Amino acid sequence: MKKLTIFLFLFLIPLAYANLDECKGTVAQDEVPCYLLLTFNASPLICGEHEVSVYNISTFVYNQPLANYSIFKCNATFNITDLGTYVFRFSTGDTGSIIVEEGLMNFFNLMVYIVFVVIMMVFIVFMHKFRDEAGSSIVYGFIVTAIGSILGAIVLSANFTVISGIIFSIDVDYYLAAISFILAMYTAVVSWNLIKVGKPQEEEY
Repeated sequence: MKKLTIFLFLFLIPLAYANLDECKGTVAQDEVPCYLLLTFNASPLICGEHEVSVYNISTFVYNQPLANYSIFKCNATFNITDLGTYVFRFSTGDTGSIIVEEGLMNFFNLMVYIVFVVIMMVFIVFMHKFRDEAGSSIVYGFIVTAIGSILGAIVLSANFTVISGIIFSIDVDYYLAAISFILAMYTAVVSWNLIKVGKPQEEEY
């Protein structure tokens, strides 16, 4: 069980770097790096022949060649985490700006997360307390599995941020999602074992 838990946690860590998101007008420090995307529809564009220049308001910071992102998009990577306002100019003439701000804690989302984790812990206590009643214990276990899986998926979604701007090797939200998935897997394994134990043995003739 310990090895399974460690494996699940290590499996979740790479998800933090699996894909970069597009840079929005305002980004938190933990959302950097992100992609600067250039969309072209009217005519084909060879991305490698163009570049983007990034400025801290008027001070030049760096430039970078564009790369192919999709059929109709080129991309470059914005990787500045210092707070401030940055302007980027594509060699095609397109421009934009990005504000890098300190991450903030979303207290409503944090409270939602805490409430569901507390509910999960209560059901885990019930699962062990009523272990002699296999049926009830299994139900409590699978309830935690369902809640933990759904909660972990929600925390990993792009539109649900619990804590941003605080990074311990990876985004804190990935640790929170890992906790949910680990609890879900733990209760799933316990419930499954109870089901196997509770099955009647076939009589031998």
